[in-house]
Amino acid sequence: MSQDKCAFKIDNHKCSALTKKECMRCPFFKTEEEVKASRERAELRRRSLPVSIQMDITAKYYINTEVNDQ
Repeated sequence: MSQDKCAFKIDNHKCSALTKKECMRCPFFKTEEEVKASRERAELRRRSLPVSIQMDITAKYYINTEVNDQ
């Protein structure tokens, strides 16, 4: 495994990708640069889809759906 810091490491006991932190051979290990590149590829792919599908994806994953406390 690389000596690079994993982008998902929160601290020595927590991982934002896993419920139990086990770094050895972790299939989710990515550097910050790898995460950024993955997100850029995903955005390019999303933009290549028909507008109706783009809107569905945006609604599902990007729009804040929490109810405001009033």
